[in-house]
Amino acid sequence: MNNISWTDDEFAAAWLRRYSKERRFIVSASTPDKDEEDKKRIDSETSWILDVMEELEKRNPAHVWQLLLKVLELSTEDDRHALDTLAAGPLENLLRYHPTSAIEWIENEVKRNPKLKDLLLGVWRSHSTSDDIWRRVENASK
Repeated sequence: MNNISWTDDEFAAAWLRRYSKERRFIVSASTPDKDEEDKKRIDSETSWILDVMEELEKRNPAHVWQLLLKVLELSTEDDRHALDTLAAGPLENLLRYHPTSAIEWIENEVKRNPKLKDLLLGVWRSHSTSDDIWRRVENASK
């Protein structure tokens, strides 16, 4: 794993910064060149989250789940793109590679976390997802 030291809050903030279109350019001047410079700088500063997530998805899915919840906690209505990316990436991967654990975590959390219910609407079914797991995902999103 990489040598970067980080907290869950720092990870979540970096995720939102990298993937939230509205936040990315909030400090940007209104020129296309400046926007592109800001995008490249933010991508460079937050690239470590991709390595972290890839490694954790393999060896520590429970920590991926905690990071996902932290991103949800820190997110606002302006972070729709970041949440779509979270659903289509880490959440789908949890369901694909760790379906039993993931659906149990989802079912327990969705009762008290309306943001998770909304996030589930962005998850697509993998060809490897069983009918039972997918039914439970659909029920959790209602």
